[in-house]
Amino acid sequence: MNRSREITIEDSDLRELLGLLLCVLIEQEMSGKKLVCDDEPLDAFLHGAETNGPTVANLFLMPAAYVDNIQKLNAEGHTHKVIAMAAELTGKDYPLSLKICYDLVRILAPLIPQYPKPILLHDITPLGPLFEKIWSVAKETKDLVLQEGSGQVLYRWYEHHQSFKEARRILTALMDVLQHKGDSISIAFLTNNYGFEYALEDRWQEAMPFFQQAAELFGRNNDEMNHANARANFFMSKIECGDFTFVEQHTEELENLNKKLENAGPWQKRKPWILLAKIEEHRGNIKEAIRLAESAIETVSNSATKYPELDGEYLASLIEKAQGSLF
Repeated sequence: MNRSREITIEDSDLRELLGLLLCVLIEQEMSGKKLVCDDEPLDAFLHGAETNGPTVANLFLMPAAYVDNIQKLNAEGHTHKVIAMAAELTGKDYPLSLKICYDLVRILAPLIPQYPKPILLHDITPLGPLFEKIWSVAKETKDLVLQEGSGQVLYRWYEHHQSFKEARRILTALMDVLQHKGDSISIAFLTNNYGFEYALEDRWQEAMPFFQQAAELFGRNNDEMNHANARANFFMSKIECGDFTFVEQHTEELENLNKKLENAGPWQKRKPWILLAKIEEHRGNIKEAIRLAESAIETVSNSATKYPELDGEYLASLIEKAQGSLF
């Protein structure tokens, strides 16, 4: 006769619990059935078996096998196959353990560029749903480290797919996590990047206060380079909103940004040149604006970003304007 037994454990004495478990085991053995547990160590303990890995009842056995294959393909440099297998894993809808999530972030995160407007060598579109799933696991388990690791990748994935509202959703949650940690430098980075998500939509007025706040946070932490980058973003917001009067009052600071950003990424180093070019353009000094724009392009030429093309378009408009002034 088949019988099922439900045991609710609150503050039960451990001996009583083991006694109940032993009774169930005796019943199963007397009926010729083996009690199988989905916990491999417990199953081995009950039956005196050696531990040879997870049992077939392990819910994470199949996704773990996928992770092993993804890791192997990644080590061999087969990036397109890595992405394809990650997409297949997402489609299977297997549950993901924390270890599996950590492993996937470690393997796949380098495929998502952590800077704006990248030239993508591979189609990373299939990775988004998987990172969203990992993000959900991190939230459900309240694992702050996994939230931070997966969230940093996920918001960039949304950014690269022009889903700026979704990128800001993840950034908002990340800032909440870091507020609890008291990590003011990381909060400053995320605040700046939150504003940049607006800037990428040409919503400069909305971006401006975030750049200003980020610059203040970097300044309090004596981070000169990132303070300069946030200030460059703030000045660009002012220019894009037509406030040249304010910018003209800070030309000395603008001219010093180049030096402060000399060790920054090329997509950041280009900003002072473009800022100064736009000021000269506004003053009517088109020849000088052209020289400055060319310096920006030279700075960013080997950056693996779209900025050489974008700055080239700006340069072309300046050249056209210069030619028009000759007639």
